[in-house]
Amino acid sequence: MFQAERWARAFVLACEGEGGGAAESGLRMLRALEPAIGGIPGLVSGAFAARQLDRMLRAALAQARVPPEDRGPEYARRLIYLLVQKGAAGRLGELSHAIGRALEKQRGLMPVILESASHPPEDFTAALTAVLQEKTGAKGIALEIRLAPQLLGGCRVRMGSASWDASLRGMLRKMARDLDVPAFTGGAAW
Repeated sequence: MFQAERWARAFVLACEGEGGGAAESGLRMLRALEPAIGGIPGLVSGAFAARQLDRMLRAALAQARVPPEDRGPEYARRLIYLLVQKGAAGRLGELSHAIGRALEKQRGLMPVILESASHPPEDFTAALTAVLQEKTGAKGIALEIRLAPQLLGGCRVRMGSASWDASLRGMLRKMARDLDVPAFTGGAAW
């Protein structure tokens, strides 16, 4: 079973000795390669495929003239090599997301997911971030906005195990449940 959080912790720990920016630059490289790696039709796994991809990535890094002091892309290249070798290249998106969460946690940022039917206004997200930071005492809020047209309107906020549903769909579901409950729910008959 693929454990993205475990791979993410290993990546962040490996980059830690290289200075603050290695994990971030490695993550940028992984995110940039997600569409290409995921879009290769019939990407095979195993050592041979990993070596072929590794050669291509080394050549791309050399051509991009990545400064030698920036070790992040090198760690990203090695991570992709391992993913292909283990037959888990299709998990690159999941893994890069887990690495992002691990870095946020390391920086003391609290991850918050805001689901909205449409893109929320900037002043709303700024106010929400400020309120959540004040109420939780977190160093900062890492707000991830996900568009969810099925909410019809409003939004839903998830922070750890807590969840607040202020969506039109949620309100309609609550109203339907309330209307489904009999007016008299027990006790002696009138």
